[in-house]
Amino acid sequence: MATQKQTWDTIRAHFIANGSSVTSWCRENKVEPSNLKSALKGSWTGPRATKLVEKVKEEVGLAA
Repeated sequence: MATQKQTWDTIRAHFIANGSSVTSWCRENKVEPSNLKSALKGSWTGPRATKLVEKVKEEVGLAA
């Protein structure tokens, strides 16, 4: 299982490899980049954070 930092790095790398960025994705999805980072790194863990993590993981193909 990937650590939270590995997940963040993988998601970030996916966007960069596809000519985009985490910030761009956040803007398009009306999400604060700091909230996404906190959710992915585990410092924000509520229901909204969980949904956000699921959404971005699905976007990059990491969904279970």
